[in-house]
Amino acid sequence: MTKIIQVIANFSDGRNEEVFLGLKKIASDSKHHQLIGALAEADYNRSGFYLLGEPEEILNTTLNMLEYAVKHIDMTQQKGPHPWIGAGDVIAVIPVKNVTMEDCVTYSKKLGKTVGDTLNLPVYLYGEAATHDDRKNLSNIIRGEFEGFPEKINQPEWQPDFGPNKVHPTAGVTAIGARQDLISLNINLDTNNLVLAKEIATVIREKNGGLKGLKAIALELDGKDGIQISTTIENYKELPFHVVFEHVKLEAHKRDIAIINTEVFGIIPAEVMIQTAAHYIQANHFHSEKQILENYLI
Repeated sequence: MTKIIQVIANFSDGRNEEVFLGLKKIASDSKHHQLIGALAEADYNRSGFYLLGEPEEILNTTLNMLEYAVKHIDMTQQKGPHPWIGAGDVIAVIPVKNVTMEDCVTYSKKLGKTVGDTLNLPVYLYGEAATHDDRKNLSNIIRGEFEGFPEKINQPEWQPDFGPNKVHPTAGVTAIGARQDLISLNINLDTNNLVLAKEIATVIREKNGGLKGLKAIALELDGKDGIQISTTIENYKELPFHVVFEHVKLEAHKRDIAIINTEVFGIIPAEVMIQTAAHYIQANHFHSEKQILENYLI
């Protein structure tokens, strides 16, 4: 049986077209996996690549992309609102077919060791691959960001899992982990009041007693009016889009703030949007597995 994984590789540049196209070319150069998505987010100055296919080939491609990023992305020159720690910022390894989470942990560690040894990058394992409990949550690793890591890495509890005990001067550090698929919903608010937007993000996220499995931050987007609430949902089956949206809408209404629109980030399962549509039209006794035509064509 063919093993299939997904790797989502995030890089800290979404504004330099030459860099984006260089990474995309590397990601596309294989017969044993597909590049199913490539997104350059100028607002965040961040790009994401979605690879689907056989593990060994994808891991090799990811290594090549990281090598390119080390050579072409200088973190000392990068500016953007999204938290980041390095040029090859975060790599997620996700089980898809005939692969267990334990397999993905093994793949993460294999890639991490190779990156540390060959690219001279400090590597931190997160998620299910984490070797320390406080590294399971990616936010704990990112805290302090690129600028704060030279001091952070000197603390005994923040020694990297692989690579040197010194931050790469231009490429920073890299986080590599195994996890289930996450989805992101960004909600744009009709306000420039970052303080109020941060209040909303604080109220809704799990960390502060809000929705279980939800992470949220408020961001100002360069050159745009309004503030964005950027959310990450750990389990869409337990926490659908519409629940997150309605909670943000309620908290925004309390502060006399309207919602402009939303953005669905990246590639997501069809079931996510089906859940949302079924909720808003109040579809009674709707079963997507049986009632969606395309399910019979796949």
